[in-house]
Amino acid sequence: MLSSLGWPIKESLLDYLAALEDATVEVDGAERTTNGFHFPVDSSRADGASFQGTVRMTAHGGMLNVEIGFPQIVRVGSDVMLRVSTPSGAIDLARILDYPADDALLLHSGGVVADIALTTAGSALLGNVYGPWTRLAPMTLVAN
Repeated sequence: MLSSLGWPIKESLLDYLAALEDATVEVDGAERTTNGFHFPVDSSRADGASFQGTVRMTAHGGMLNVEIGFPQIVRVGSDVMLRVSTPSGAIDLARILDYPADDALLLHSGGVVADIALTTAGSALLGNVYGPWTRLAPMTLVAN
């Protein structure tokens, strides 16, 4: 079973924030690491692909204010989506295009999914700086 999700979200966004004097990146229930963020699995959920924690990024006196929390990998029809909680509700942030057809493959042994594309809702969450289908950073699913 999975124990965590490692994900830098979007490296260029983190690099941009690092260059700003007033930028903050805060975590709650997640951990910031040298490789991005670490979200522990939500063991209270039976799906095995729900994670805990929130990352909040702010800058420009609050004009940039992005909160991504409680990531989940969910199937929506034939698509595999990365659903996240935001202050205004849950959205499907991105499509995971290279997720295997057999959920058990990653849910039990872990692995990397590298082809992750923003949805229209995800683009809006990031202030439309990155358009729909922009690729996000690869995610590492860690199994115990």
